[in-house]
Amino acid sequence: MRNGVNVFSEIGPLKEVVVQCPGRELENFDIAKRDKYLMDGDIDYLEAIREHKAFVKILKKYAVRVYYFDRLFSYAWKKTELKYKKRFLHKFVEEAKVRKNHRRAVYNYLCTLIKNRHRVLIRKLIEGVTYHNIDLHRQGFVADPLDNIYFQRDTYSSIGNTVSIHRMKYHIRQRESLLSEFLFKFHPRFKRIKKVYSRNEKLAIEGGDIFPYNQQTLVVGVSERTSLNAILKLANNLKKSRSPYQQIVAINVPKAGRLMHLDTWLTMVDYDKFIYSPNAVKNFKFWIINIRAKKIVPELIKNATLKGVLKIIFGNRFKPILIPVGNNKNKFVVDRETKYDGTNYLVIRPGLVVGYDRNRETNKALKKAGVHVLAFRGDELSLGEGNARCMSMPIWRSNWGINE
Repeated sequence: MRNGVNVFSEIGPLKEVVVQCPGRELENFDIAKRDKYLMDGDIDYLEAIREHKAFVKILKKYAVRVYYFDRLFSYAWKKTELKYKKRFLHKFVEEAKVRKNHRRAVYNYLCTLIKNRHRVLIRKLIEGVTYHNIDLHRQGFVADPLDNIYFQRDTYSSIGNTVSIHRMKYHIRQRESLLSEFLFKFHPRFKRIKKVYSRNEKLAIEGGDIFPYNQQTLVVGVSERTSLNAILKLANNLKKSRSPYQQIVAINVPKAGRLMHLDTWLTMVDYDKFIYSPNAVKNFKFWIINIRAKKIVPELIKNATLKGVLKIIFGNRFKPILIPVGNNKNKFVVDRETKYDGTNYLVIRPGLVVGYDRNRETNKALKKAGVHVLAFRGDELSLGEGNARCMSMPIWRSNWGINE
């Protein structure tokens, strides 16, 4: 196992990645509360597991080392002193917004699992604590499950050799970043990494908006989940950490609740190729943020086009090729394949990507542009509103292939 993280590119050959297989946290999903749980529908969790296994199988076939978040967390848990475990559980119960008259019972129940049943404990943190677990004969959860945790992209991000731990916009996902914080604080591989954002910040920022394009430029979305002020805070933190990044390019995208991050509108898939949703074009707005400046402020790029901004980032190394979601077939196809994350591909190496087979016209457009798609079925997984990029967090990419 390598030490730390190394991600200076969206397209450098992927060596190591963190994922989380969905599980029973989806079994008791309440369709009436789908907005609260940020889901598009009731997911068949057994089928979702099969789909996720197919996704992981593709990664392994191409020599990507796959780590599961819960196993990494479990290892960190074993390496952590009891007092820190108890502090974590107190915080977990508090952030789960358990009713005050049940908090002690939930905490005590979780503490019974600390010593000899830590794997059960990890699963309960994810799957939720039921009233039956605390000896109350009622249906439902006293601490809600973490239904979105299979989207490992969002709660933390690898940025070069640093990591950001995120303040999530919605409360239902805040405990996911609490788990992420614990992992990066106590796991031997990760605990010495510089943290350039904290979940204790006041401003929300999420990983689906963060793109290391190369060793100089970080691209970040101004989206439904990430504000421009949060990006400025990240820029100041990068400066303080003496990060090699010189600038952030911030891109405004539509504030559509179910299409929540930049990676649902635009993703880099090759040296010179970018998949984008035509539905975002009228909303695109661009700022350059100079991280090295004495005073860090966003500078609006007037009359900018997407191609023009990409030329600013990469210079004259190539002419950007823009590939439209839905192959520009018609509005209905573009809308549907945008909704099911037709831009949200994970790059294994330049021009080789993995994503859902349901976005058929987008896959055709990529193939026509010379990008090879490793497609897998994701009919259930997609109901959680994310594709392969959302379900993965690269922690190591080879620096070969970076546009330096």
